[in-house]
Amino acid sequence: MRKIFIALATFAGLAASVSAHAGAYTPATSVTYNAVGRQFTITDNGPDTVYVAPGQSFTLTGNWSIGTVDTSYCPTCIIQLYLAGVSPLAGQSDLYSSEIQNNNQASGTYSLTLTAPTSLGTYYAGGTATLEYVYIPVSGGANAAGLVNYQINVPEPGSLALLGTGLVLLGFAIRRRRNTGI
Repeated sequence: MRKIFIALATFAGLAASVSAHAGAYTPATSVTYNAVGRQFTITDNGPDTVYVAPGQSFTLTGNWSIGTVDTSYCPTCIIQLYLAGVSPLAGQSDLYSSEIQNNNQASGTYSLTLTAPTSLGTYYAGGTATLEYVYIPVSGGANAAGLVNYQINVPEPGSLALLGTGLVLLGFAIRRRRNTGI
């Protein structure tokens, strides 16, 4: 019985540590962003929640498209659209760079390889835009609904060990209880 209590206490501690790192954004497979005269949509090819080990490289892939165009803001400005890590997750995929024009729609694919931070936490990648004449490093951003395309979870190695230990202890306790007929 004592081992079961220890295992349950271990799980409770792990659950408390995970909830303390809850995220600010909600990932979605397809998100439409409003960016300086354009609505552009990024659609993931894989899951929108990714679990990776600290320091592990991983690749995000999908499609993007430009929808509604409003040229009243800056009719001849050059706009760049990106899929980028929300700070402190660094990295970006440059999707589009062109002048804002009526009915100038475009689409394409992306492949973005990132390296997970070495710190425990929840990180995000989302669409963003700039009005520059060259690509610049950017940080992704959420749309008005607080959506981003990806949530990247980096568990603390110690948490995984703690979870494994708890499962082993729980298994031993169940086995012992079955063998002794308690």
